[in-house]
Amino acid sequence: MASVRARLEQQQDRQSAQQKLERFMAQGKVWQGVHPVEQDLQQATVSTGVAALDECLHGGWQWQRLHEIQLAQPFSGELALLRSALAFCAHEKRPVFWVSPPALPFMPGLAFPQQPHSQHILLQPQSEADALWAVEQVLMSGSAGMVLLWQGHLTAAACRRLHLAVQQSGAFAVVISPEQSAEARAYTTRLRLNAKQQEVQVLKRSGGWPTTIHLPRMPFWKSH
Repeated sequence: MASVRARLEQQQDRQSAQQKLERFMAQGKVWQGVHPVEQDLQQATVSTGVAALDECLHGGWQWQRLHEIQLAQPFSGELALLRSALAFCAHEKRPVFWVSPPALPFMPGLAFPQQPHSQHILLQPQSEADALWAVEQVLMSGSAGMVLLWQGHLTAAACRRLHLAVQQSGAFAVVISPEQSAEARAYTTRLRLNAKQQEVQVLKRSGGWPTTIHLPRMPFWKSH
């Protein structure tokens, strides 16, 4: 009888542990590694424009992946890290979609003289839910080169949906958000940019630990 009771208690413990694990996964607190690191590192990349950061990220921004840049203030250096990607999209004649930016981009300033085929499309959905839907549809269409989404906070479920959409898109997506806690999310790369300190914290990357990269002087808009 004692052995039967012990087996029953072990089974109950396993069920309880499984339920806790499933709850943590639903809350985005457990990273689910569905791709080997070696496969991630074989993805095509485009430079961030910073050699040390490119080396840290195994070549730069990985294509067909979802990335995040956290900022204390919008337009404080993030576009400098995306300049090479913007030029690449222009060269490939693939449009860049700007979704819910906090200010109207100066489109003439984004045109590359040597790349007359630069295309920029601005979307201003009425709600965060509409913005997520729009990004998902753009990625699934296969027409984009890059999608930039300004969003305050993405849930774990929303990140997973965008992660799956971008893998089939032939593009890559960047979520630009305020600084936030490091909850588990399905981003390939998570950066926290501090333009005042001229550094970027690499919170998450493929095949490596978090680290900090010092940056060259970058443009920074002072708040008033």
